[in-house]
Order: sequence, then C-alpha cells, then structure tokens
Amino acid sequence: MRNLPRSMQELALHVGLPATIAIVREYGGRELMVPMGRKVHQQCPIYSRLIEIMGAYPAKRFMAVYGGERMTIPRCAAALRDERDLRIIAEADAGRTVAQLAKDYGMTTRNIFNILKRSPAAKVQGLEAEG
Repeated sequence: MRNLPRSMQELALHVGLPATIAIVREYGGRELMVPMGRKVHQQCPIYSRLIEIMGAYPAKRFMAVYGGERMTIPRCAAALRDERDLRIIAEADAGRTVAQLAKDYGMTTRNIFNILKRSPAAKVQGLEAEG
C-alpha cells in the first residue's frame, strides 16, 4: 500500500484495498462527484456503477464517508503495476505457466520472468500482500 498516494491510503482504510484498487481502475485520472450516501437515488448511474465495481458494502461506506465531495482520483500507476505483479506471482505459484501468464496479461514472457525472479521480499516494492 506504500505506492498509493495518501488520499488513496486513507480511502483503503475505509473501504479496503480491493475496493480502492477498483475505484482507481475505473476513475483513475478523473474527477468523481461522490453520491450522497443514504440520500442517493438507486437509479443514479454513479451509485449503480460504484456498487458494481466495489461491492455493496464498500460502495455504501465510500458514499457515507465521502458523499457530496468532488474527488480527483489519482492514476496510481505504480500501485496498479504492483497489484498486477502480485496477481501474476500468485497465479504462477498456483501452477500457471509463464506462457499462459504472458498471453493473459498482454506481456512478453521476459517481463513475466522478470516479475517472478525477484526475491520474495522484493517481489513487489510498494504493495505488500494482504492476508
């Protein structure tokens, strides 16, 4: 979580890291007007989209804490890259081949090997595995 900007670290404390990553993937680099929590109409497209990408509880928590705010969501490129690398490492540990991973992630096999050959303590510089 160290590669996340302070604002996104704070958000992760409220809604969890997976929901924060979902927000960054969807709205990174853009401004988001956060619906007003309980007062928001369920027909609101942003409300519906937040629930779809984050899950019901994190989305409602997000709106309860940040409702009515206009937030600029940072792109968090380094954190997203680290999160991707964690997924690649986990999938390789589960038995996926380098060729399968390269195809699925649109990367070269060399890039996959570079991710996998890092020592366990240095596999991901910014995000530590949760759990």
